[in-house]
Amino acid sequence: MTIEEFRVASIYVLLNCEEVTPFVAEFDKHMRILYPQISNAQFDGLREEHFSSWLREYVLDDHKAVDNCIKALAMGPSRTMVHYNGYFVNCFKFHTLDYGSNKATMNSGVCVVGSCHTDYERDYYGRLIEILELEYLGDFGSKVILFKCDWFDTNGGVRVHRRFNLVELNHKKKL
Repeated sequence: MTIEEFRVASIYVLLNCEEVTPFVAEFDKHMRILYPQISNAQFDGLREEHFSSWLREYVLDDHKAVDNCIKALAMGPSRTMVHYNGYFVNCFKFHTLDYGSNKATMNSGVCVVGSCHTDYERDYYGRLIEILELEYLGDFGSKVILFKCDWFDTNGGVRVHRRFNLVELNHKKKL
């Protein structure tokens, strides 16, 4: 994993962690005051570029009481990462695409169920490319598992075979 991929993984964890949501809202409020004319796309880039350093400075301020979990997340993961070929979660075993390619059975397929089924919210299907474990140090001492996937464009149509409950989609159309 490159340094840039490590940075992207770290910011992904921060921006998608429920415990950090109030801090994201505070950062957004602060940035909207500083940059009132910025577009939403530019604002997303600003958040990805500066939120982690802003949060780190925020938790290091001795005048603010912050939970140890948030402090550990703000300081970022350790630089050592563990790569896995497979991972067992929620009663399912997943294999990366490369690891499972020569096996008799393969389980590198993933599905993220959309919250509702409209034109904008749908299920997403992909193949598992890499499994990473990030470790956060400090009193919190926790690990986060990330699945890096190639996602498929479902606009070309998804067909579900009702009898076998199998999903068929075009593997040549990636997002």
